[in-house]
Amino acid sequence: MTTRDTNWPAGYPCWIDISFDTEHRRLHHAATFYGELFGWRVEEGDEQYGGYRMCFKNDAAVAGLAPKMDPQQPSVWLLYLASDDAAATTAAVRQYGGQVIVEPMDVGNLGTMSVCVDPQGGVFGVWQGKEHHGFELIDEPGSVGWSDLLTHDGTAAQEFYAAVFGYTYREADADGYFFIEKDGQVVGGLHQAPQDVPVGWLVHFNVASRDASAQIAQELDGEIIMTLDTVAGPEATIQGLGGELFNLVEPTTNFTL
Repeated sequence: MTTRDTNWPAGYPCWIDISFDTEHRRLHHAATFYGELFGWRVEEGDEQYGGYRMCFKNDAAVAGLAPKMDPQQPSVWLLYLASDDAAATTAAVRQYGGQVIVEPMDVGNLGTMSVCVDPQGGVFGVWQGKEHHGFELIDEPGSVGWSDLLTHDGTAAQEFYAAVFGYTYREADADGYFFIEKDGQVVGGLHQAPQDVPVGWLVHFNVASRDASAQIAQELDGEIIMTLDTVAGPEATIQGLGGELFNLVEPTTNFTL
């Protein structure tokens, strides 16, 4: 278990959130889904921040749920990477061939954010924390334990993230899989995925039991896409109520921060 009450170092995964349509109470249903699946307490959104809801596990902030600003926006878990200077990091994204969806913007006194796309199409956020530092808890059941970048061009993806965030890489035993390291610390994984697999960051939530949690997700109207056994432990890929994909992992090995 890792707890934190200061900003995460630059380049580290530091936060996740997801947006849902408020029509037909989909945001409310998502809060119930994740609350029951992971044991989260979901706070009602503050209108000052557009109704953004904070999710807590054991009173520690672990994720955010938000109303969609654009009905066409897909519901996907967005992983934020920490930055000491969001404007400079966003400029580097452009410099090295990425795109910017949301320009750097202040979120009240909480921090500064942008949303970017790497040259292979993977979407990620940039977060420069102020009052909100990001994850207060990871590696505990019901919190984020791991994130994988799925890409169709592993070499190009490595070059981009190395240039923007200073990542280095260490090849794992699995074919086409690399550990992402920052200053010698493992912070995630990079996997050269088949062409039929969508690119992007896949968030993994730790659970006490893969099978039990997958069954709960299914009972809550989620869908079990597949189950698999990995070097990290038993995993399941789940599709949530908005079509979002995420993994459950029952960790037997700790690679994380």
